[in-house]
Amino acid sequence: MAFKMFNVAKVGLTCDSVVHSTEKRKDGETKVIVLTLRVQPFDRKLALALNEEAMRTLFKSSTPDPQPHIARVNFLLGIPRQHLDCYATSDTKDPSRRLEFAKISGVYARTESGMQGYALVFKATFGPVSDKELGFVEAWRNGMKFVSFVEAEPNADFEEAEPTDDEDEDDGQQALPDPEAADAADAVDPKASKERERANKRARGRTH
Repeated sequence: MAFKMFNVAKVGLTCDSVVHSTEKRKDGETKVIVLTLRVQPFDRKLALALNEEAMRTLFKSSTPDPQPHIARVNFLLGIPRQHLDCYATSDTKDPSRRLEFAKISGVYARTESGMQGYALVFKATFGPVSDKELGFVEAWRNGMKFVSFVEAEPNADFEEAEPTDDEDEDDGQQALPDPEAADAADAVDPKASKERERANKRARGRTH
């Protein structure tokens, strides 16, 4: 059975950004486009169409109400490459364009102040793109299109090691230093270690 990202006919997606990038593939690097796509509102029905466990994480078991005290949840869903059939409206019969072999990554749900429920955000990476495809996604930017998902058939061009779903998410927080790396640095430079120790003592003295 084919794996569709959303097991429903069409999903309304807002395109929040269009970024030019490169992607490593079997025959080298390829120029690609990275779309940041958002589903909002992301309700219980759409959550179930995405993944049953994701639905249970985000929503109460017996009601359509979201779980309390959730700000953001990242999902690792292992979604294979998808074809995105894009429609102008939910009632349009024929797609206006198909975006082929899109890699889905960075899937997360978040809440927003003043808005009920969730938004689901993810990245779709595909390419190389034609001039018509580039014009299509630029016209989509900050607007909505309705999309049907179809699992892409196996293709030797994409037999690269796939990164994790949240590969390029940045929460804006500075990474903490690695304790083992700090110990190794002290072993190489004992003077620097003593300087840090004296600075820590002075800092502790100012707090008393």
